Amino acid sequence: MEGGAAALAVASGQTASAFAIFNIAQAGDNIVSSTDLYGGTWTLLSQTLKQFGIEVRFVDPADPENFRRATDAKTRAYFDETLPNPKLNGSRVKEVADIGRSLGVPLILDNTASPLIARPFEHGAAVVVYSTTKYIGGHGTAIGVAIVDGGSFDWAADADRFPLLNKPDEAYSGRTQQVSGLISVLSGWARAALRFAIPLAPRADAAIWMA
Repeated sequence: MEGGAAALAVASGQTASAFAIFNIAQAGDNIVSSTDLYGGTWTLLSQTLKQFGIEVRFVDPADPENFRRATDAKTRAYFDETLPNPKLNGSRVKEVADIGRSLGVPLILDNTASPLIARPFEHGAAVVVYSTTKYIGGHGTAIGVAIVDGGSFDWAADADRFPLLNKPDEAYSGRTQQVSGLISVLSGWARAALRFAIPLAPRADAAIWMA
């Protein structure tokens, strides 16, 4: 739907926003966010994140330069909504994204209210999050969310801004999380055929017998 490089489905909209932020920010870091947000997101950013030592600097999105003015060396991302709930004042996505990219800061954009209509990656957003409970699901009977990485932001260009992605981590035997994860995936993939063949064999025999 978005044409991104990778996506992850999780349990709720606030989980998506939190995951997107925790992946690149830690205690002592900050996020610059629009003031025009869905209430649950406002609570997450203004109350929950500070329990983890992450500062959120809220700015008026009417002037995209406010994002630049609030940015410093500890800024890990910009956060905005394409069509904010409930104000419905359209975000100036390209201008904010361009400012962020010029400073090495990715824009995380909540596109819940405008899937398919808005194309955030085409305007420079780095990561897009969705609550699938609303327009994507169309029914509101189940809670879910998607996080999509556009694949166009160079996370390694400024290693100091994103140490969680680029610096050695003792929890991963001194490797970066990206490299450690890649090694784990590739080693598992090498044995995938064996894992599938063993449990599927009796099912295949049963299918042939039933036919």
